[in-house]
Amino acid sequence: MSNQLLLPFKQTTQPPIADAVREHISKYHPGTLPDAFTWDIAHWESLRREVSNQTVHSSTVDSFLKYHAQLVLLLTKLPVDIDLPITYYHAFQPTQSPLSLSNLAYERVCILFNLASLFCHLAEAQSRETTEGIKRASANYQNAAGTLAYLLESALPAFVASLAHPTSSNDLSKPVIKALEYMMLAQAAECYWKKAVMDSLRNSTIARLSQQVASYYGLAYTTIQAAPALVASALPSHWMAHFQTKQHHFEAAAQIQVRADDGPLRVQQLLEDVEALAIQDRLLLSEVYDILDAEAEDDELYRKKFGSKWSNEPSHIANDDLVTKAKHFTSVLERAHDTDRTVKDKWRDWRTGIETLASDESTLQRLPMASPASKSPSSPLSTQTKSHVRILRGHLESLDELRRNRQHSLIRAQNLSSGDDISDRIKLVALGFERWTQVKAEMFEDVMEEELQKYDKFRNEIAATADEQKELLKKIEERNAALLQSRHEDPINKNLEKMVKNLNAAHAKYKEIVQNCGEGLKFYNDFAQHLKDLRDSCKEWAYSRKQKMNAIVEELELINLNTPPNQSPITPSDDLAPTLSPPGSSPDTTTSSPPASPSTSRSSNKREKLTPRSNSTAIIADLPPPNSSQWEPLVPVPPTASPVVRGGPSTRSKRQSRDEAGSPVVQHVPQSAGGSAPTKGSKPKRQVY
Repeated sequence: MSNQLLLPFKQTTQPPIADAVREHISKYHPGTLPDAFTWDIAHWESLRREVSNQTVHSSTVDSFLKYHAQLVLLLTKLPVDIDLPITYYHAFQPTQSPLSLSNLAYERVCILFNLASLFCHLAEAQSRETTEGIKRASANYQNAAGTLAYLLESALPAFVASLAHPTSSNDLSKPVIKALEYMMLAQAAECYWKKAVMDSLRNSTIARLSQQVASYYGLAYTTIQAAPALVASALPSHWMAHFQTKQHHFEAAAQIQVRADDGPLRVQQLLEDVEALAIQDRLLLSEVYDILDAEAEDDELYRKKFGSKWSNEPSHIANDDLVTKAKHFTSVLERAHDTDRTVKDKWRDWRTGIETLASDESTLQRLPMASPASKSPSSPLSTQTKSHVRILRGHLESLDELRRNRQHSLIRAQNLSSGDDISDRIKLVALGFERWTQVKAEMFEDVMEEELQKYDKFRNEIAATADEQKELLKKIEERNAALLQSRHEDPINKNLEKMVKNLNAAHAKYKEIVQNCGEGLKFYNDFAQHLKDLRDSCKEWAYSRKQKMNAIVEELELINLNTPPNQSPITPSDDLAPTLSPPGSSPDTTTSSPPASPSTSRSSNKREKLTPRSNSTAIIADLPPPNSSQWEPLVPVPPTASPVVRGGPSTRSKRQSRDEAGSPVVQHVPQSAGGSAPTKGSKPKRQVY
């Protein structure tokens, strides 16, 4: 057996379903024969008998669910009131008169209440010594809580709306149903707590479960406390004490597990973990800046080397978006660092109190709860406080005695009234009346007054205690005020209250610091991913910039290689152009014979002189058309063996582009020194220098 509360069933009687349904059909549907619904009526009666037996078995759950579904269907086809009286007794006070309503919505609400009760009974029947039994018990308690929540949210509002006048049993009021839901959740959580203890889980886990159980019991207690007195009286009085006791018990259990979990060590470890993650994030951000700085240094180096020829976009412009994001992340980490410092300061300020909470019992008992001067039991204030307590206790005992005497008088009066029968005397008096006289109640007033005089002594006894009770209550109020004042001024109590207040504050700060550390761990873990994304973006950007810089460097170096030493490319003018003459011919003559082969020119180690002409069109006249097959590109010759050709940058760039494109090089047949004709099969072509 467990020490958990059991939700009782609402007892009921079997209503005349067949008669009521047949009468309703005959009255409101005259064209329909009631016999057509014989099977449906029988099925309805059968389902209700099954749930009315209230057998505690898992199969009964299906019966309740089927019957509830049947009621939901019926409420869509029949009115709420079909002149079928539904009777249920109070769940917690079955000796009271039952509530009977001709209302199918009332039947639905009570069925759901009993379904929750069935789940509670099934949970109670499970073993608490095995893991499987605890799991089944917790599942049934959760089912009970879910059923009550559904009742509160769906069935109860429909029932209340169907009532012409507010009439209901207080065990079906909203505060009571909500409190019962919290109670079921508390008992389900208590099962998980027991399983955690059996499985020897971590102290922090057990403490968290203990706090959850205490929270649910506390909610059940406060829900009933906030309800009107008539509603709160629906539950047995010892249930309220049970809720409060369970709440305090599990709160204490949670604090004992804080202690067993070595709270200070846990906080220290959490702070170290947060610091480690913070350092990791700062290193990631530092890596981002290193990547950007390295790229900027390379760009500046090439800019100094090539000067104005360096056409790459400056780094401080190209990396503006990345630097902006990095600066934003830097400010975020700085604010997070300030928060971490605040948490560390909080730990430093409250470390002593938290370590005190984690101390063993013997250490707690040695705490200085009072100053040395006030530790003496004979101090005036301590003696006065004890005197107030003693007198107040005497007054309370007198009040209890007065209450017992009044209760005794009431019981005697009730016993007398239970056997008091004046009917014989009334009949005797009635015989004295004249025949055919109309008998009225006021004719027996004298008899009634005489008979009631038997109860005057009880009334006098109770009335006599009223003045005495009033005087006692006044003395209790005065003495209680004096006691509170004395306790407030007593140094021992002052120090004790201060110590308890500090320990409570230390416990609250401990939970706050643990929560702050948890938030810090989550923040730095999540923020690390953002930093990694930024780092990867910087790497991709830097790689792209490096490729572009390499391409620009290769282009500039190739230009330098194609430019002769101490020679800058010259752009030709209109009045100065080179005279292109074949080697061995005079400058003033033009020949159409093929020029000497390149090998002959290179072997002579001489450079032909370029003679300027006043009219450059003369050479152009001797040249073939641009699209002639006689044009042929030459392999660039070394500067020492080739004539100096002055041309514009466009000429060089075109030649370079052709060389890079891989234009085929035609091998020329060498000629003799005397300029003999080429060998057979070869066709002389003009060469362009």
